[in-house]
Amino acid sequence: MSRIPELTPATMNPEQRRMYDSIVGGKRMQGRSASLTTEAGGLRGPFNPWLHTPKIGDAAQAVGDLLRFHGELPGTLRELAILVVARHWRSEYEWFAHARIGLKEGMSEQAVADIKQKRCPADATDTERAVYTFSRELLEQHHLDDATYSAVHQLIGDSQTAELVCLLGYYGLVSMTLNTFQVALPDGESVDW
Repeated sequence: MSRIPELTPATMNPEQRRMYDSIVGGKRMQGRSASLTTEAGGLRGPFNPWLHTPKIGDAAQAVGDLLRFHGELPGTLRELAILVVARHWRSEYEWFAHARIGLKEGMSEQAVADIKQKRCPADATDTERAVYTFSRELLEQHHLDDATYSAVHQLIGDSQTAELVCLLGYYGLVSMTLNTFQVALPDGESVDW
């Protein structure tokens, strides 16, 4: 059970409702196998807590939309990095959501399983290996050595390197939100670390 009350369309103020409408009317809802809304009509994931601070929440969800649907990073690199963040924070909901997305983006089941065990995927390309190492090092050491930075930068360039840092920071925010408010997985789902 979440630590913060679920807001539903019937209980939202106009500002919360605008944020809600932009999420349910956006790309996040397209082609989903798991519902982003609860049976009562509220939002799952970090979005319900963010509805309680709609100005900040709407800005945060807009950044997420940009990173997921309008960024330059290829889907496999994006999802690999997100899974590294989810594993780092032990964010069950984030793992649940993005392990599925990673598979749809072309990650192998073995790659997802390897990241879950804090291992670089055995089938990683050079670029995936560099992104994995970059992500782990930045999250765990809070800095990057020159070799780690150079390995990623040479493969993906300035723009995608900057985007990768934004992605890691954003999904850190998502994971902290999910963990702080103990956002529950959908019924019948579990994540075993």
